[in-house]
Amino acid sequence: MSFDTVDLARLRGLSGGKWRRYGDDVLPAWVADMDFLQAQPLRDYVARAAATGDLGYPF
Repeated sequence: MSFDTVDLARLRGLSGGKWRRYGDDVLPAWVADMDFLQAQPLRDYVARAAATGDLGYPF
């Protein structure tokens, strides 16, 4: 899946209230949210950092 594609089924399956609050006939555009997937290199970096416990601030 491309990072700039909105998958409504995926969004409605997430834990955020924006996509779970209303039925399928409502497109909730009332709040900015993380509707787009993050770019894969960023997701990989965060996963590596979490896996190794390296979550400190870099200087």
